[in-house]
Amino acid sequence: MSNNQNLPQQREVVYKAIQSASEKFTDSQLNFSKEQVFAVEQLMKNSYSMKVAQNNPQSVKLAMYNVAMVGLSLNPQLGQAYLIPRRTRSNEDPKIVLDISYRGLLDIATASNSILCAKSELVYSTDHFEYKGTMERPVHQFDPFLPKAERGELKGAYCAAKLPSGDYLIETMSVEDMHEVRNKSEAYKHKVGPWVDWAEQMYLKCPVKRGFKWWPNQNNQRMASALKLLNEENGEGIVTESNSDSNIVSLPVPPSLDQVSPDVQQKVSILIHRAANANAWSACQELMVQRIKNRNDLAFALHQLNLAKSASNKNLEQPNALNG
Repeated sequence: MSNNQNLPQQREVVYKAIQSASEKFTDSQLNFSKEQVFAVEQLMKNSYSMKVAQNNPQSVKLAMYNVAMVGLSLNPQLGQAYLIPRRTRSNEDPKIVLDISYRGLLDIATASNSILCAKSELVYSTDHFEYKGTMERPVHQFDPFLPKAERGELKGAYCAAKLPSGDYLIETMSVEDMHEVRNKSEAYKHKVGPWVDWAEQMYLKCPVKRGFKWWPNQNNQRMASALKLLNEENGEGIVTESNSDSNIVSLPVPPSLDQVSPDVQQKVSILIHRAANANAWSACQELMVQRIKNRNDLAFALHQLNLAKSASNKNLEQPNALNG
């Protein structure tokens, strides 16, 4: 029998895998019938996607489970999420996964009223960029019609989020910070996965993921589920909380104030002030672990963070100066 004659039977395997996930949509805000159509359309866009789906129908089922869990539609006009073939390890067979765009992450945040809107942008060496702090929109001027190859080297990315209060929160990441995230991805180490296939989208996602931790309404289960999916199942390489905890346990005794440079003191003070304003102590701790490489400086920073958090929990006024 020819491959063409086998095609209806092969497609039936994929249809059944999608249909088997219908029960997960009972409590979902999404309409399963519509998502089923979108799923089939996406998988049939190219022969490779369909082949992977046919060979690994269980992955299709799990991907549809994730669609229901995060509540992002596969509608291509919305651009929130996609079913794509991917390998997260070089020695494994490809599978179908749910990929969430940075637009999808922002849609989750706006739906929960964490933010009113947000935009993530890449910054290149020929752009005019002026950073004005975490609470003020930066100046970013460039020719949007210029070919990217003519905008120079990638310097970094930022996400500007407008809060319900009307204030802005700006999250920036240098290209070195983003490469540090990328290099922790097991998929990238084997030259497969999202950092290889969709590098620009990954750069855009990075400041959104980091910035989310500073936004209000952090108990956002949809966002937490989406980030866990991207980081742990899709191989995007963000440092997990357990990794941060293991680094903290082995730190030395915190040094006194006079044993820490003024530059480090200032950076720590700014981070703690930001954490207090956003009530984002866990996010601040993770950021300190990622950014402060000197172990003595990190021990000092986390000690100051714990003092500030303790004072906040006791409803005391947040001190402006660091405690010795």
